[in-house]
Amino acid sequence: MIGRPKPPGLDAAAKIRARARSRQGPAAMMPDAVSALGVRVAGGPLVPLEIRRREPGPRDVVIDILFCGLCDCDVREGRKEGPAARLPLVPGHQIVGVVARTGAGAADLEPGARVGVGALVDSCRECAPCRAGQEQLCAGSVATYGALDPRTGDYTHGGYSKRIVVDRDFVLRIPAALDLAVAASLPCAGIRAYSTLLHPGVGPGSTVGVPDPGGRGALAARLAAAMGAAVNVPAAADPLQVVIDTGPRVPSLVGSVAETRQLLEFCAKHQVAPGFELVGAQGLNKAWERILAADVQHGFVLDLATLGGND
Repeated sequence: MIGRPKPPGLDAAAKIRARARSRQGPAAMMPDAVSALGVRVAGGPLVPLEIRRREPGPRDVVIDILFCGLCDCDVREGRKEGPAARLPLVPGHQIVGVVARTGAGAADLEPGARVGVGALVDSCRECAPCRAGQEQLCAGSVATYGALDPRTGDYTHGGYSKRIVVDRDFVLRIPAALDLAVAASLPCAGIRAYSTLLHPGVGPGSTVGVPDPGGRGALAARLAAAMGAAVNVPAAADPLQVVIDTGPRVPSLVGSVAETRQLLEFCAKHQVAPGFELVGAQGLNKAWERILAADVQHGFVLDLATLGGND
């Protein structure tokens, strides 16, 4: 996901609220106070925060976050100033961790299961895109951070935190063969590249050009090669069947939850591992400055073990 989508439309928001009410039960678990890193003052640095996650319902999954990939849109949203800034803001939509507990309707995700969360945490489930498995196109989709959550009336907080509560339908299983820190590099840049390759049917006999051989371009090239395509990096002047644009995209063009699950399985099977730098909580502001300065060879992944609290 790049940027913050518009708040859900009134009809979609009403559907999400009604669905959440119907799922509440007497066994609902109480919300937690959670340690996080976020922006408190418009344009200011990342600072330690304490946030409260919403009360989990029967189909919810409580996830202890271990790693969170950094995205350039985290920095853009965090550096916003003026009335458009929704503060405090806890970014992060490339989330990987383990299940702490679940409601009865999500019992297939046992405690300790390796899971992730991408760009979205909810949608109306009833519109044509949702029924077609393209919830990223839903007018009522709820972004993982910085979006109005119709369930609570508050803005969502992302993965620069120790814990998150997510609806079962938006939780991703992480294959055993995929390193958890590697998986945290995939739900944003990875799914954008994978979705771009998937839809034109890239495979043996295809030729793919990647204009930018940097972090995103290198990942796109690895994915294309694993699909059996010939890859030109940087793109040659000859005619190419597919040219991958590794620049920013609008939110509606991220991949679906199903495609993201497929991407994780594909990377585990073919051992596609993007390069990244692991960064601790104390180095997060410096990592943001390096992203602003385009001083990044690959990407960054935040190690949440370095953030105190909720241990």
